[in-house]
Amino acid sequence: MNFSFHYYGTYCAAREAGLNPDDSWTVAHAAQFVDECSRSLLKAHKRDKACPTYHTEKELFNMNIGWFNSPFPDEIPQVWTSFHFLPGNFTEDGRYRLPYRNKDFVGDPTAMELFKLTCLPYSYMSGKIVDAAKRVYASSDNSADKKLCYIGIVMHVLADTFAHEYFVGTPSEAINETSWVTEFNKSEEIKPYGLSSIKSCEGRSKPYYTYSPALSSTSVGWLGHGRCGTFPDIPDKKYFYNPSWYPDAVCTKNNPLLHLCAFVQMTNAIKFIIDDANSEPFDYKAELKPEQYSDPYSLKLMKIFTSDGSEKNQSAMWSQHIFDTYNQSVTAHDAKVLASDNEFLDDFIDNADKHRKMVCQYCSSITSSISFFDI
Repeated sequence: MNFSFHYYGTYCAAREAGLNPDDSWTVAHAAQFVDECSRSLLKAHKRDKACPTYHTEKELFNMNIGWFNSPFPDEIPQVWTSFHFLPGNFTEDGRYRLPYRNKDFVGDPTAMELFKLTCLPYSYMSGKIVDAAKRVYASSDNSADKKLCYIGIVMHVLADTFAHEYFVGTPSEAINETSWVTEFNKSEEIKPYGLSSIKSCEGRSKPYYTYSPALSSTSVGWLGHGRCGTFPDIPDKKYFYNPSWYPDAVCTKNNPLLHLCAFVQMTNAIKFIIDDANSEPFDYKAELKPEQYSDPYSLKLMKIFTSDGSEKNQSAMWSQHIFDTYNQSVTAHDAKVLASDNEFLDDFIDNADKHRKMVCQYCSSITSSISFFDI
């Protein structure tokens, strides 16, 4: 997802869930800050020992990770798996949700273990991180703003499970390689979300471009959706691509629809978190009901998502939506200002560390042959 969705979209989801304007902006600031809390930002604010939630391209390059078969540090999969590619391909009862079909890697135990961590929405871990946010929100040990900050981090992670589905948050040729990617007709009708929107590509002429050089099996060019470029994060994109884990098929991605599904789950999650009367686990499997695709609010959102996907236009569309819907002007977001607020930065770092440890412990528990997540 891009800035406009993580910030303005999260704000609107929080408002729809019942939070007041100030609390909703607090949640939104934290959600977007996940994409800004880099190692260089932490160093600039004398938090060198803290773990980032994001790496800039320059940071990845300067760490010399994987470009020429050098090993990458554990921090890479810990950060990108925890905050941007939440594992979702392994069920609570130990089954793969999607099968691995590349015969060149099917006998590779590391590839098979990593495939468990493939990012998918509506997953067991989606439920676990929302349940954790509810416990934090109910705790008397945290300030009100720190609780809201934790919710914001979780909303960022939930949103990315939709945009980043079918990719894994560690460099992996076996899963993340993409031999081609291209757009399809943007006027095509919206269809209900389907996890297995994967079809045979026999007879289809293969389109023409991929991104990010991947020079070795450990290259960061194979980190997440690097080989698909920015396609997964642009709201109006509709595209299909050839995934390494299923080389005889195409994955079809309808970003406007995925953004709508993400928004609805985020709204439901925040409603659940702040409802102290609900003691049941979060229903992470709940997808949109048929009528939700065409209700008035969804249609307003789809007008945003299907418009020009540039950041300038998306921010303008969200700003107008917020004014029309809530009679409010938007509050500016500035990462440098937030990072200069010691209380916010310390709360964010502490919350992010708790979240990262929980996700890494889960990853370690289901990938016995991989040591990236041993913390």
